[in-house]
Amino acid sequence: AIMVGIATVKSDDPLLTCRLEGRTVRHPVRIVLDPRLHISPQSRLVQSAHEAPLWIICAPTSVGGKKAQQLQDMGVRVAGISLDKASHIDLVQLVAFLGAEGIDSVLLESAGRLAEHALKAGLVQKVQVYVAPQFYGAAVRRKSTVGVVAEPFVARLGLPASVRLIGEDVLIEYEVAPCSQA
Repeated sequence: AIMVGIATVKSDDPLLTCRLEGRTVRHPVRIVLDPRLHISPQSRLVQSAHEAPLWIICAPTSVGGKKAQQLQDMGVRVAGISLDKASHIDLVQLVAFLGAEGIDSVLLESAGRLAEHALKAGLVQKVQVYVAPQFYGAAVRRKSTVGVVAEPFVARLGLPASVRLIGEDVLIEYEVAPCSQA
């Protein structure tokens, strides 16, 4: 499976399908963590739900509503998983649910909050960093709540386990060491 958070869906409108040319492909189960079902029915993910499996994981209270039914009618599987104390999908419960559904490997495509939560929960075994031969100069800023200072988060990666060229890109793979607060 491949998993993203709703912020990635809203900002990038990804498709998350396998697009290898000249091969018969089996699309991964695409999983979106969306506690409040904010995903647009017009998103590329939802629009392609009949071609490639799409699961939206939301809070249990969101499963029975009109939006959930609309998504299900469009071919989306909607499943409820409890929220943690910070109102995020409880990733430990999610992993247990996915295992029970026969999914034992998930590519987490995230550089932000979802990656941080998965690392903190000890659910990440490997980090893959892709470096493309291009650079974008726009600054990236994270929204913060006034008066609240987030504690820095550190995931120690150590030395790369491998470095490979994939076309013009470089793939750096790390085995993940236990996480800590800085």
